[in-house]
This record gives sequence, C-alpha cells and structure tokens, in this order.
Amino acid sequence: LRPGDRILSAGTDLGAAEIGIAAATGRARLSVRRRPRVALMSTGDELVELGKTPRPGQIPDSNRWALLAALREAGADVHLLGIAPDEPEPLRALVVEALHSADVLVTSGGVSVGTHDLVKPLLESLGTVHVGRVKLKPGKPFTFATLSEGKVAFGLPGFPVSSLVTFEVFVRPALRKMQGFASLRRPTLPVRLDYDARATPDRTEYQRVTLRREGQDLVAETTGSQSSSRLMSLAGAHALVRVPAGGEGLSRGSIVEALILGLP
Repeated sequence: LRPGDRILSAGTDLGAAEIGIAAATGRARLSVRRRPRVALMSTGDELVELGKTPRPGQIPDSNRWALLAALREAGADVHLLGIAPDEPEPLRALVVEALHSADVLVTSGGVSVGTHDLVKPLLESLGTVHVGRVKLKPGKPFTFATLSEGKVAFGLPGFPVSSLVTFEVFVRPALRKMQGFASLRRPTLPVRLDYDARATPDRTEYQRVTLRREGQDLVAETTGSQSSSRLMSLAGAHALVRVPAGGEGLSRGSIVEALILGLP
C-alpha cells in the first residue's frame, strides 16, 4: 500500500479480510450503519405455533421462521411479534406498540382482499400505502407502505413461496440500502435453461431452479411444480430465473440471467 491508496470504500461489507486491512493500517474505529430493527408478525387465525397440534383448518406457522432466517441473513435485528389475531383493534394495538422501537414492520398474510385480510387497511390508517399489488408470480398481493417517523412496512403474501420470493425481490434490497451497502441485490449469472419456461400472461414470474456445470455453462433445471404453496420448490434452489410476462416464454437452451441464491 502507498500513501493515498483507498483501502475500503463506503458501502463495503466488512468481512474478515476487510476488518484485517483496517487493523493492519491502524484503524481502530470505522464508521458503520446499525442493523435495521425489524418487527416480524404472522397473521391469521388458521395458524398455530410450532409444537402444537393443528386442528381441522389450521396449519403450522412456517412463514415466521423462514422470514426470521431471511431477515437475519440480510442483516436485520429481528423482534418476533408472534401470530396476530384476525381482529382489527388487537392487531392495531400490537403493531402500534411494536413500531415504538422498530424501523421496519414485516408481516406475512392478511394483504389480499378477503374479509379477514386486515393488514392493508391497518397500514392505510397508519401511513401511506404506495404499493398494494404487483404483477409478479408468485407474490401478487405484496404491499409496501411508509409510516410516520421514517418507518416502513412490507406486507408479504401468506403463501410460503410468495412470501420468500417477494422478500428477495423487494425487502432484502431495501434492508441492505438501510445498512448503507453499495451492492443491494444478489449477484446474477448467465445460465442455460434445461427446460421450457412457460410465461404467465399478465405477470412476471420468478421460477426456482437448481444449477449444474456443463463445460463452460451453468445449466438451470426446474425444481418441479412452481406452485406458490409448494415450499419444496424453493428448498435447495440455487437461483431464481425471471420469465417475462406474456409471449411464448423461454425455450429450452435459452441463455438468461439468474438471480443467484447460492451456488452448488
């Protein structure tokens, strides 16, 4: 290193080597952003806590634990609010209390248009809903709102895959922006499709794929049924392939950019 060389740029993720460089050059203190404080809430009377036996019409609350892992991986400091009741006043009280200390509210479920979908009306009463629906598959009922004092809220769909895909597309980049990272999105790489990816008429689709190496190419293979309720389609997936809406889709052999979740 020579005098005047830049050793670390603003927005750099501080890993082992970066911290070592700072120490080697005598920097005992570095300016950093704090982790965003996120309140995480599940909604729906049909949900039960893990370990309890579901009654007819009930399911275990899997979204909360999947999103907890995703939020922590994205750098958030997470406070769990549990399962909110499908009643307007108790739901409002829970959210208002949580927002005293949280920067971000993340919810799963309750953002569609059913009688018990109470999250969107609540966010409208607490701030401004900027996005109430997106042309995305999976994840159509995604909601984004700004609240008082610079706080924000993300209402994620209730279906497990929809919840995690919309987290990757919208929430994770926002959390990284709040932490000051220069790189907000996951890396992309060109991949060759090993299947015919059919398009959805009116929505962009993120399809889940696994990757393998063939010569100089990364080859993408579908994880099977792409149903928004089939979490197995995302478990073990290496990447998300973006299929534009309309048209004839993407044929086998096409070279496309894939959002990399983790290389094999």
